[in-house]
Amino acid sequence: MLPYAGLFVLSFLAATVLPLGSEATLVAVVAARGEILAPVLVATVGNVLGSCTTYWIGRRTAEAFVRRRGLARGEERAALVLRRYGGSALLISSLPVVGDALVALAGATGMARGPSCSG
Repeated sequence: MLPYAGLFVLSFLAATVLPLGSEATLVAVVAARGEILAPVLVATVGNVLGSCTTYWIGRRTAEAFVRRRGLARGEERAALVLRRYGGSALLISSLPVVGDALVALAGATGMARGPSCSG
């Protein structure tokens, strides 16, 4: 059970803005257990919940900053791009650094949760 818990936690954290990857751990658990379905499901659930957490953090942070100081020009431009391309832009949410920022920005712009919680 411990390998699955570790895989879940690492997958969750990898889907946040922390610079982590969970692929090597997934491969190690698959190799150690000799099965693929359960480890992939655990990693997927961890990744989706981590992505949803990133969305929520982006949403709450944006609300706090916008109330306090308004949007900067660059933030307005980034929000416009995300609104323009919507869910299609989130297809690259699995990329390191940029993908996590896109999910946070999706939360900040108030994009519907469905697409943003899939990365």
